Order: sequence, then structure tokens, then C-alpha cells
Amino acid sequence: MRKNKLRHYYLIPLILGILLFSFAIHYSIHYVDLLSDYVLNRLGWELTSIDKTLSFWENVKRGGLMVGEFIVFLILKISLIYVFFRANKYIVLILLSPVMAFLSERAEEIIKGNSYPFVLKQFLQDIWRGILIATRNFILEMSMTIILLIIGLFVPWLSPFISILLFFIGAYFYGFSTFDYINERKKRNIKESVRYMRNNKGALLGNGTMLSLFMLIPVFGTIYGPLNATVGAILTDDEISARIEETKHKKSLS
Repeated sequence: MRKNKLRHYYLIPLILGILLFSFAIHYSIHYVDLLSDYVLNRLGWELTSIDKTLSFWENVKRGGLMVGEFIVFLILKISLIYVFFRANKYIVLILLSPVMAFLSERAEEIIKGNSYPFVLKQFLQDIWRGILIATRNFILEMSMTIILLIIGLFVPWLSPFISILLFFIGAYFYGFSTFDYINERKKRNIKESVRYMRNNKGALLGNGTMLSLFMLIPVFGTIYGPLNATVGAILTDDEISARIEETKHKKSLS
């Protein structure tokens, strides 16, 4: 992006990153506390050694917490913070869909030489598909996340393994979102797109893992993660296409 003078694309995620980080600082703790109270009430659990009127850290500092209740309390808070954090990432992907769609097309033009005339209808379709894919992936990931986190609440010793699994599930879906702009431009239907994703799941996972690691960094991750992952998807797809052509050429020679 630096080489091809595309750095101005970072301006929009810079503004978005600052706004979302400010929102998270001011409201995340409040909403996590409300959600934890709601979950405890729905499950019918009474944590007698925990004062619900106090924040998580205030409860920790006051001491006197029963070990079992503290573990449940800790896992619940971490789980809800995780869900809140995941939702924030998908909000970023959805809001940046117009930028990612345009950048993906521009990067392909530079890397592969494929020129696409600007057609407003097609551009809007790319944005809409990006939003739908991000929303679909969010629903799927959150469904898996909630199931696994509930298992973690009832079987606490599984929590470390569940955390690792959730990270890679999220990475796969993030990679899926960045690669799907390519599928849209190549007019692949849903079946063809899914086949492409499955055939190249290692590439999706690798790209999504780097995006996930970037997004762990407040503001900076929002600025660089999604756009770099979008260009990374084009670079990777170019390598995949070259490998396929090489394989076809070898078969034709044999």
C-alpha cells in the first residue's frame, strides 16, 4: 500500500478506530456488568459472596470470595468481554465494507492487471455482499462462541482449550470476509464460493489469524488490520491462481 500510494485509505479506519475505542472505554464495562447480572438471573445462580452492586475489580479487591463462585464469576466476565470484543470487530468489518470493497478491486488491478470499470451498481453489490458475509459470519461465530462458553461455565477446566479454539474459529471467519470480495468480482455463486473457501482454508486461516492479532491492538489494529488483510487476500489469491496454472501446465505436458 505504501509502494502504490494507497496510504490515504487508512484515514477512514483511523477515525473509526478512535470512535470505537472511545465508545468501548466508556460503555463496555457498564454493559458487561448488566449482561452478567442478566445471565446469572436467567441461570438462577446466586453468588452469595459477590456483591452485584460492585464492579468486577471491586469484588476482587474486597476479597472474601468463595473459590467456586469466584471462578464462575471470572469466567462469566471474561466470556462477556470476549463477546463484546468480537462484536466490535464485526462492526469494524461492516462499517469498512465500502473501503475494503474498493481497495480489494484497486489492489487486484495493481497486482494482477485486471481492470474493472467503475459501475455504481456493481460497487453497491460488493458492499452489500460484504455486509451480508460479515453479518452471516458474526451470527455463525457467536452461535459457536455461546455454545462453547456455556460449556466452559459448566466445565471450567476446559476454558483454556476453548479460548484457543475460539481464536481460530474467529480467524477463519475474518479470513472468509476478506477473501469474499474476490469471489464477488469473479461472479462465483454461493456454492462455488464455499468450494473455493474450503479448498483454501489454510490461506483463510492464515490471513484471518494476522487480522485477529492486529485487532488485539486498540486503534492501531483497526487502522491497519482490515485493509492490510484485504490486500493480503489479493496477494494470496494471486499465488493460488499461479499454482493452479502451474499444475495445469504440468498435467498438459505429461
